[in-house]
Amino acid sequence: MIYQDEEFTWNLTDVNILVGQNGSGKTNLLKKISWVLGTTIISVTTKPILFYNIPQNSSTDKFTKIINKSFYNKVIEYGSVGNVSVVMIDGKPIQHLSDGENRLFHILRTVLWQNGRESTLILDDPETHLSIKWQSELIQNIKDLNPNCKVIIATHSPAIFKKGWGGKVVDIETIKTKRQ
Repeated sequence: MIYQDEEFTWNLTDVNILVGQNGSGKTNLLKKISWVLGTTIISVTTKPILFYNIPQNSSTDKFTKIINKSFYNKVIEYGSVGNVSVVMIDGKPIQHLSDGENRLFHILRTVLWQNGRESTLILDDPETHLSIKWQSELIQNIKDLNPNCKVIIATHSPAIFKKGWGGKVVDIETIKTKRQ
């Protein structure tokens, strides 16, 4: 897919990593693409909810393994409140997670809800609160949960693309159609 407007032309592939200086227009570009695609952006300001309903689909086991491998000395459990499925971590409500754990959980849960369908995930500064290890594993974890998920990321962290994704990096200055 080629995204084009009066400012930018960008050939979007399966994984797209946008870099550039602060104030260069990365977030505004993500907003435009989000509007065109009819999807939302997961950003630093996205407030996760306190209780999560987890879908039971073909990727749920993968999701559980990724979370259990990532979280230090914590185990994800599934329970219910009334007739709503909820997630507990070591028997405690989800709000007891650290900011980084909550962020990783929220991103991967969003991918889990895609249930393997073709979809697009837009992330603005996903590295916020994530350890370097989690940053470097993020794209592969997303693709493991849903190989049909197109990923568009704006980041300042080279750890996001260090594990084989460097060829997917685009500097925002190279896709501007109007040079200032």
